[in-house]
Amino acid sequence: MEKVVYTLEELAEFSEEHPYHCHTANYYSNDASTTIDLFADFIAEYDDADTDMNLVFRYDIEKEERSGYYRLTVFFMGQRKGIYWSVTVKVVTEPDAPRLCEFLQKHFATLKAIITPF
Repeated sequence: MEKVVYTLEELAEFSEEHPYHCHTANYYSNDASTTIDLFADFIAEYDDADTDMNLVFRYDIEKEERSGYYRLTVFFMGQRKGIYWSVTVKVVTEPDAPRLCEFLQKHFATLKAIITPF
C-alpha cells in the first residue's frame, strides 16, 4: 500500500465532505465515547488494535478556532460484539498528520476488504 500523507487542513476539508453525520453517543450505552487529550496518547492506545475487531468506519476532524489546534473524532465498530464507540482527541497538531494518515490508511484497507469486490 502506497503511503499517502495529507495535511490536517486537507483532512479537515475531506471530513467536511463526509455524507450525513455520525453521533458520538450510542443509543444502547452511556459509556460509548471517550476523550483523549493528545494524539500521541491516542496512537499509544489504538495503534496496535486489531483492525477487524476495532473497525474504524469514519473520522471527523476540525480546527478549533479558539486554540488553533485540530480536534479529531474516530468512530469504531467492534464487529465481533457489535459495540460502537467513538474517541475524541482534543489536540492534534501538524506533526501528527503523517501518523494519522498512516493509521487511517491501515483501517481503510480493512474497510475496503469488507465490501470486496466492489
